Amino acid sequence: MAKNSDFIYKNRYLIGGGLALAVIGVVLYMNRAKVKQIAKEELVGFKWFDESLKWYRNNKTKDIVDKLHPQYRNKVKEFFSRVEKELGLQMYATSGLRTFEEQAKLHKENPQNAKAGFSDHNYGFAVDVNVIDPKTGKIILKKANSSADWEKSGVVKIAKDMGFKWGGGSAFGGYHDPIHFYIDPKGMKGGQLLALYNSGKVDNNGYVIV
Repeated sequence: MAKNSDFIYKNRYLIGGGLALAVIGVVLYMNRAKVKQIAKEELVGFKWFDESLKWYRNNKTKDIVDKLHPQYRNKVKEFFSRVEKELGLQMYATSGLRTFEEQAKLHKENPQNAKAGFSDHNYGFAVDVNVIDPKTGKIILKKANSSADWEKSGVVKIAKDMGFKWGGGSAFGGYHDPIHFYIDPKGMKGGQLLALYNSGKVDNNGYVIV
């Protein structure tokens, strides 16, 4: 009789343990799904984002966007996604976050480029792009195109509606830079961001805290 009781208790423990593991498994699965959903919903204007979009499937563009400042990159994802969904055009990023050394080299090549530390690129708050016609795979908008060409495309309107600033038109005086889209976080210019950077106000990944 004692042996039967022991057998019954052991089975109860096994069954109870199995049920507990099953419950834990379900909870972990649900949490995993929830975490994944939260990560997606963190995208600004997530309704515009779709991993099947051509800009996102371009490794260079995706890499450039993913390295932008955390407060800026999701806004750019929405911008690129809206351009593709609304206009049928593909955004192709050519430059995003830059080191001070890279900026110094660009300034040396062309003094009209900002000095090292004074560009929004140095803090991940700017992105340079070309625009591709997905049907042909050819670039239809680049730096050589006029500001009027860029505005006719509808790209600039979407950007401005979203609060981006644009390097075309008369934005930089005589310097024509229509590929350049940026924001001044909390109204801060390059020099102010440099002051934050020099004072050590950066996060663990080196991005300025604004």
